[in-house]
Amino acid sequence: MKKKYVLLLCVCLVVVAAVICICIVYNAEQRPKGQTASSTQASSAPNAEEPSQLPTDNTKNEEQTEIDGSVPQNEERIEIDGFVPQEAWTPVTDRGLEISAAGSYSGKYMEDGTDDPIENVSALLVRNIGTETVEYAEVIGRNSSGETLRFVLTGLPVNASVLVLEADRCGYSEISAPQVTEYAAALDVTEDYAADFEIYPGDGVINIRNVSGEELTDDIFVYYKNYRDGVFLGGITYRARFDGLRDQAIGQSIQSHATGDETVVVYMTYEK
Repeated sequence: MKKKYVLLLCVCLVVVAAVICICIVYNAEQRPKGQTASSTQASSAPNAEEPSQLPTDNTKNEEQTEIDGSVPQNEERIEIDGFVPQEAWTPVTDRGLEISAAGSYSGKYMEDGTDDPIENVSALLVRNIGTETVEYAEVIGRNSSGETLRFVLTGLPVNASVLVLEADRCGYSEISAPQVTEYAAALDVTEDYAADFEIYPGDGVINIRNVSGEELTDDIFVYYKNYRDGVFLGGITYRARFDGLRDQAIGQSIQSHATGDETVVVYMTYEK
């Protein structure tokens, strides 16, 4: 009798063991490949997120890119962030400048260097269609409220466009009758400086290297503007001054308006 009970107990144990094995195999097949039991539990937690790509190191790339000295050319489009063009505008040409569009601008006020936030300030899009870089020009117009508008632009290379804001931050109403009242070409400047300098704009700084092969003892000036959406932003042109440099020496100027992505040098002045 005892033998029968022992035999029955053994059979039961074998059946239980077989069931357990089958359950383990079934669970393993249902689990996604490469996922452990612990990661399955973690992924079910609410709001759990996992980065798609982990950084390979914690170093910051601080290299600056040398600019090639070329000035961006006009891109024949009016899609400027913050600028709303006036409808039914007919371009006006005067003294080698084409006033391509008028309208309102909301964003930063660039013209005095403050970068104050502004809304709906009168603005012109001006293109240099002449044969020489413009050092200084003024455009006068009127709005539908009868106010006189004044726009000042500097440092505009040939075939480049600039978004100029009204000099007194006058609010926008329909602009008409623009005309160039003052104009001066940039004569004593160097636009092709690549044989003498390497220039590396960065965020808040401009670095230059003297590669002219000789020592430059006088002050060196770099004139630059910021460029985005196919145009220069603001009639203002910023200037960075450097002391004289020995051959292969590097000079640095802290410039709050310089950026590694948008800064373009329009010309330089220096003596050799």
